[in-house]
Amino acid sequence: MISKKASKKNRILRYICLALVCALAALLCSCSYVNKLSDAFGQMLAESGKQKSEQSVYEVTAEGGDEFEALLARFREKGYDVEWEDTDPIFLSGSYRVISLNGDETSVNVFLYPTAEDAAEEAGCFSEDAKHFTKGTTGVDINWAFDPHLYLSGRMIIFYIGTDPSAVALMEEMFGEQFAGVSAGE
Repeated sequence: MISKKASKKNRILRYICLALVCALAALLCSCSYVNKLSDAFGQMLAESGKQKSEQSVYEVTAEGGDEFEALLARFREKGYDVEWEDTDPIFLSGSYRVISLNGDETSVNVFLYPTAEDAAEEAGCFSEDAKHFTKGTTGVDINWAFDPHLYLSGRMIIFYIGTDPSAVALMEEMFGEQFAGVSAGE
């Protein structure tokens, strides 16, 4: 299991990440760049045929929900108390949920997509070290507060952001090798 010290680190990590996202949003909202970025993402989605006239790109199909429920069940089978909440999406187009294991001991970020192909396509936009995300002609540099570990599983992209070796081992056991991020021991 994950230690109390790791729990405190994860809670602090969550607050730091939230503060960084808020600061970034405030910075972006204060300049015209946010409109250009929004327009570029909208154009990319329209060009790829993903945008639907009256439907949000963050909407998840029932099948995606079933896969998420199966993920929660897998964590419970491993002995974790599981809570989750919907969260406002960031730069990814998937529906964003945060899973808390054993209270705030470990946080797992999950992005749900309508199809596995959609998830794989967006996963392919990350650099190997997960420090860059490029979709079409738009790119984002990412400065993670802690080590990023990104996994792809069906219709989901899963993030564990942290340095706890037991949490990384759990993610690898459940999802296999990460597709992007910091390798263990780096």
